[in-house]
Amino acid sequence: MASREQRDVPDLLSDLPLGRNNGGQAKLKQTKTGPVSKPVKPVSMASAPNSAQSSQGRTADKASPSSVSGQQLLPQRPKPVSASASTTSKKTQVVTGKKEEDSELTFKELLEISMEDNAQRVFDLDLRQKQLKGIPFALKEFKRLKILDLSSNSISEISNLFDNKELKELKLYDNMITSICLLESQKDLSSLQLQYNQIAKIGSGLAPLKKLNSLKLNNNELRTMEVKELAPMSQLTFLDVSFNQLKDISAVVCLPHLEELRADNNLLESLPDFSRCRKLRDLHASHNLLSSLASLRTAPNLEELDLSHNRLAELPAPLDLKLQRLTSLSLSDNRLAEFGWLPNACSNVYTLDMSNNGPVEMDERLAAALGRLGNLFELSFTNCLTPVAAVQKLLPNLDYFNGFTLHRPSTPSGAGGHGGGGAPPPMRPMSAASAVTARQVENQLRSLESRMVSMEEQTEQAFLHLRSRLGQKLAPAPNPTSPTASLQQDANDEALAGDGAPLTGRASSRRDRLRDALEFGRQSRAL
Repeated sequence: MASREQRDVPDLLSDLPLGRNNGGQAKLKQTKTGPVSKPVKPVSMASAPNSAQSSQGRTADKASPSSVSGQQLLPQRPKPVSASASTTSKKTQVVTGKKEEDSELTFKELLEISMEDNAQRVFDLDLRQKQLKGIPFALKEFKRLKILDLSSNSISEISNLFDNKELKELKLYDNMITSICLLESQKDLSSLQLQYNQIAKIGSGLAPLKKLNSLKLNNNELRTMEVKELAPMSQLTFLDVSFNQLKDISAVVCLPHLEELRADNNLLESLPDFSRCRKLRDLHASHNLLSSLASLRTAPNLEELDLSHNRLAELPAPLDLKLQRLTSLSLSDNRLAEFGWLPNACSNVYTLDMSNNGPVEMDERLAAALGRLGNLFELSFTNCLTPVAAVQKLLPNLDYFNGFTLHRPSTPSGAGGHGGGGAPPPMRPMSAASAVTARQVENQLRSLESRMVSMEEQTEQAFLHLRSRLGQKLAPAPNPTSPTASLQQDANDEALAGDGAPLTGRASSRRDRLRDALEFGRQSRAL
């Protein structure tokens, strides 16, 4: 006699599509009391095996409900289907208990990824490239997460993060997010990465993030940026909105703590008034439509400025521009023909790039202007028609020109060169964006020196501890030239052997190692 599960199979298959033939969809018809009738249209051979597998899978699901959660009957990215197939898909979801459009990770799977057995001990979770279409609902159990990486998936909206209130860093870049929302509980978030998405407007989704320090929105579809959208993030120090379609970035004036702004590859025709951004140090606005530098008067604390690939041409005179802290300046690929304003505008610049501004010769007038840049030691001027040897004579204090090292004689200390500061720097400087600054190098050297002192102290303490433990057994090392050296050595041997016992080979080897250690310690202390 057929089992109950076998009798129920026709009920499950009554409305499921079995295939397509000549554009039509064959279905099984069933009467209220009778068995399953034959298909109205012939079933294609390509779809018959799939139908059989589907029948077996649903029979097994009904027979053992515990196996439903571990079975996925449909692909993760299904192609669009007809309305009838969509209705069938909804019925399939009821049977399997799992939605088709979710690549959900269970709580157990998340624990395996974190390599922990307790969710309360998980502080950093990496879910990159997991083919997720949504943020896993099981993340609500990981309430102590500090860093969450959901990058490089197919997530279309931000959700299921209400219980993760301790997040400090959230990475959602390289997804399919179109809007910023549902971040009300992330009040302690300090870093948010939303680059490489499809965000067209910031909106009010960032308003709850009062403690945010770093925000990356580059490579999106932003067209506007308003003050009310950025004003709540008053602690923001880093903002990247490059590779968008922005025509105006004046909204950044509401960020008093902003230190670095990246707005490359947009449609900017002018820069805003930075008088309220007194801490702004790095500004990158290359590949735009800028034609004026007037707004830079309000940013006197700039240290790095990149305005390459713009439309800068004749600058108005006099140019009241004072950027005395500027160390790196890039003006390449513009339309500039006059650079006499540089010494007054940025007298302390170290690296200067003014390539591709039209063919210009390094005459005495231009050389005199550049010579007034006392700290300049790297110059990029690829369209210069003057030979390198002539440039070296005109600018004797220059170290690098278009990538070439200018071998100039060493300058006596205090006799010119780098503003009268003596010999040139020992290594080639790099820009602050791609290299470690001098202050960071100094801090690293100071840290290494502190660690060396600490290691010396620990070594000395270990030696004193060893000496205190062996001091009762070992007498001070005898003088090798003393006539009693051999007698003292014999006494030490007897002490190591203990109670006059004869020394074995192992004891003798231990004695030699101890003697070498003591001798090394004495030499170290003497140094």
